[in-house]
Amino acid sequence: MKKAICLFLIAAFLLFGCSQGNKNLKKAREAANKGNYEEAEKYYKLSIEKTPEDKIALLELAQIYMDELYKSEEIGGLYEKAKSLKPYDEVVERELSILVEKVCARNRVVLFDAINKYLLDCSTDISDIENLIKYPGIDGWEGPYLKEVPHCPDGGFYMIDGIYADGLIKVRCSRHGSKISF
Repeated sequence: MKKAICLFLIAAFLLFGCSQGNKNLKKAREAANKGNYEEAEKYYKLSIEKTPEDKIALLELAQIYMDELYKSEEIGGLYEKAKSLKPYDEVVERELSILVEKVCARNRVVLFDAINKYLLDCSTDISDIENLIKYPGIDGWEGPYLKEVPHCPDGGFYMIDGIYADGLIKVRCSRHGSKISF
C-alpha cells in the first residue's frame, strides 16, 4: 500500500511538474506572438526552471534574445547550458552555436558603425575600442559612440584588426575571427 502511494505521489509530481513547464512554454509562445518579449522571456525562464532539459525552450529563448531583446551575453549562458545537457544533444548545440556566431557578427557591425562615426568626427585612427566610450582627449570627439563595448556571447573580446587606405575596417573577435569585413 505504501509503495502504491509513493508511486502515485511520484507520478503526480512528475505530471504536475511537466504540465506546469508546458503551461509556461505555452504562455511564453503566446507572449512572443503578441510581441511582448519581456513577458515571453519570463515564461521561457520559468519553463526552463521547471524542466531544465527542455531543449525547445532553450532554443526559443535564445532566438528571442537574438532577434528581439538583443541580450548577447544571455545567449552564451544558454549555449553553455545546452552543452551540459544529458544526453548530449548535437542539434541543440549546433543551433545555439549558430546564434552565438550571429550575435558576434551583429556586435561587430555595431562596432564598425561606432568606429566610422569616431573616424568622421576625429579625423584620426582609433587605437583602442574603449575610445568609443571614454573621451580619449582628441579634438573633434563627440562621443560616446556606444553605451558599452558589446560582449561576444562565447566569451571572446573584440579588437580593431585594421583600418586600411581604401576605408575598409576590420573588427575581429578573439573567438570567431573576422569572418565579416565591412
